[in-house]
Amino acid sequence: MTSRKITEGRSVRYVSHGTPPREDGSQAHPSVSRPAFVTEVGTAGVVGLMVMNPTGLFWHPLASGGVPYDATGRLPGTWHWPDAEDQPAVFAMSSPKAGPDEEAA
Repeated sequence: MTSRKITEGRSVRYVSHGTPPREDGSQAHPSVSRPAFVTEVGTAGVVGLMVMNPTGLFWHPLASGGVPYDATGRLPGTWHWPDAEDQPAVFAMSSPKAGPDEEAA
């Protein structure tokens, strides 16, 4: 499945379902990859997730079936590890600024 260790709090990606396809094959809201955090660890790669959407947070707990792993990162309703370029820093660290009584380095 994966060589990375699945633990609570890990940052992963969730592939949303999107809206059902219309008769012409288009979708009002296509499937997209969203940032998520592992909240529970099940078996066989199934996890509970907290997914971050533009409109708020959404939970997929194990009690409701959880979310299976997909190494391709394309199947709707699954999770995958973020690519290195897909995972910008959540918090940028910078050098502390000098206080009012200190000189800047």
